[in-house]
Amino acid sequence: MTQVPELGPAWNRQVEAQQGWKNFRLADFERLKTEFGVDWVLVTNPSPTGLDCRWHNEFLSVCQIP
Repeated sequence: MTQVPELGPAWNRQVEAQQGWKNFRLADFERLKTEFGVDWVLVTNPSPTGLDCRWHNEFLSVCQIP
């Protein structure tokens, strides 16, 4: 932020949008997609219901937001 101050407000919105991510549900991920263009996420396994997860292991899932 000190190097490019005009990015500060956008960065702050992105940080605030992630608050409570450990409890995110499908609607939260859809909000990130709408607001920021996020279409893939890395989440803990098992993944939240409604995400299209193409790969997982014991700990993580790689999921596309519908």
